Amino acid sequence: TATGDAFAYPADGSAVKTGALSSSAFAAGTTAQGVSDVLSVALFNGEITAESVAARGKASPTASDAIGSAVTNLVLLGQGVTPVPNQRFPLGDWGYAITLELSAEAPVAEDTRNARAAVTALRVVLLADHGGLPVGTEILIGHAEASSSTPVSTAPPPPAQQAKPAKLGRPAGVPAKKTKPWP
Repeated sequence: TATGDAFAYPADGSAVKTGALSSSAFAAGTTAQGVSDVLSVALFNGEITAESVAARGKASPTASDAIGSAVTNLVLLGQGVTPVPNQRFPLGDWGYAITLELSAEAPVAEDTRNARAAVTALRVVLLADHGGLPVGTEILIGHAEASSSTPVSTAPPPPAQQAKPAKLGRPAGVPAKKTKPWP
């Protein structure tokens, strides 16, 4: 677990500025979870704002998900928007934003199940220089990943039939022992 009071880039926060932020990772047995929370997000001197951003990635032997991930009160270029998973929003002629970008899978390969969840709550991509940052810049706010790798259980093969050993008998001519009854 890690926490911070705030983040700013560059030092004046003109490109990225946030309030408190935290992240954590957890694993127990075959289940893993990654968590990231960011409060009070402002990009490009307020052209993009969000009250809070939360990313939750969880993976177990049979599934992966990003349940609990959210972007609260997102405003892009003065317009409030409703974040939808994997939704792309244009940002003028200089870029785009993607909300709740999710990749979750649980494939089986070579007798192993490799479940993985990755979520980025808010991604901004620059298609042109903007706010002092060059074209191609990507800003990720609220990112979490988790993965789990377990063997696929297969039924064990039936036990092999073994020949029963022959019973050893008394040699010829040896009388049987008489046993005394128990009192």
